[in-house]
Amino acid sequence: GKKKDRDDNVLPASRIDSAVRILREGLNEHESNILNLQQERAKIKQDLWKEMRRWEKYALSDLHQTAQRVVTIRMIEISAQLDVEFEFSHALMNAMNRLQALHVNQKSQASEDLVAFVSRLEKGEQADSLVMFPDMDHKLEEMRRLKAESEELQKLYEKETKERTVKDTFSGRKQKLKHAIEQDDDKAEWNADYGRYWRPSSASNQLAFHSLMLDERQSEGQLIRRWRALLNAAISVSADAVRTFFKHIIRQIALRYTISNERNIAALHLAMCRLIYPLISDVVCALYTQEEVDTDSKLSRRCIAMSSIHPLDLGVLRMHLPRQQDAKDKRLRAGGEYHEAEQALRAMTESLVPPDMIQLALICIRSINQTALRYQKLNLKMQGKGVSGLSSTVINADALFPIVVYVVQRSKVNKLYRCLGTIERFTADHILSFGETGMALSLLRAASSHILHVDLSKFNISLP
Repeated sequence: GKKKDRDDNVLPASRIDSAVRILREGLNEHESNILNLQQERAKIKQDLWKEMRRWEKYALSDLHQTAQRVVTIRMIEISAQLDVEFEFSHALMNAMNRLQALHVNQKSQASEDLVAFVSRLEKGEQADSLVMFPDMDHKLEEMRRLKAESEELQKLYEKETKERTVKDTFSGRKQKLKHAIEQDDDKAEWNADYGRYWRPSSASNQLAFHSLMLDERQSEGQLIRRWRALLNAAISVSADAVRTFFKHIIRQIALRYTISNERNIAALHLAMCRLIYPLISDVVCALYTQEEVDTDSKLSRRCIAMSSIHPLDLGVLRMHLPRQQDAKDKRLRAGGEYHEAEQALRAMTESLVPPDMIQLALICIRSINQTALRYQKLNLKMQGKGVSGLSSTVINADALFPIVVYVVQRSKVNKLYRCLGTIERFTADHILSFGETGMALSLLRAASSHILHVDLSKFNISLP
């Protein structure tokens, strides 16, 4: 019986050769799969990058994003497939090596599992179903999951492509532009005397406007593309050149889509500023003067050095500061005395859009005025004094200025002069010098100048 068992475990050369041939066929198939997957990966990248460039030209940002997601999930799926293919190839190679080792001595005993393996191959079972590798079940399941997710996303992408690539009719574009300009107009600030228009930015509305204006199938998109190409080729670009382009494109759009209402033209200009300035941030930054850069650096150092100075020592009146009894008023105490004004000033220096910079300057000064009035009213009430003789809308300039200095010092902004310079370079003179806007910008510049030139030795502060 033992001799019979030993004979059963001896594999003849013919059976070994036959098994090795089957395994070789399976290995060749996996090697072919690996090559095909690598080629498919390269083709997907090439094809979808072309499509993404197309969606970029058509300003279809949502379709561009979906295409990016398709590329990403397909790359992950193919990586998972390649991992499995390499694992199967390695497992089949190991099985072949074990069989070929028996050729060295035909009388050597094969293990029972190897004999069983050969027998199952001879019965026609697939080689892949007979080999194992680490985390095999998990890797196969993950591959199937990724494949299903990829197929679902591909269907969504094909559906969106079909829906979104239909070119708008002129009347359709005109209606979309009208909606983009007039939406949220009830929230706008508008001064017809000098044409300053501003309203809060809506992400969805601005995206719709971007899609209309940057679509290179239309004259507006072609004009913007050509202009940006000229900017890239130019050695230097002046602020006047940028302002001239704005006048030209606004006039062209207004004529093409019959926009004649001054308020709507101003809304169009604001939307165009929010589109164009972020695209030419390099041009805007290149126009910073060395004096502005140096002054900002000096102002930043002085603001940090003055951070320990009490607002009363800066000239802020006690009635315009909170008292201990106000601690329960969380609206006044949260984050500092003039926290909202500081936030607006920081946002102003971080913005890339001159009309938004101006509005944030206004918000900063308005917030200072309103907060000072609240403190003034509360403090006088606590002292048992009446407030009937005081203005309920503004505080006088002498009282306002030290608070502006205090807010600029506390905000520690590092680009205020560059920001004010950008506003002056790209904004019409009649807007810069008009009423509230002119006052707000002048106050901020004067407060900065005061910080730059104040004698710090009075506060026992010395700078290196």
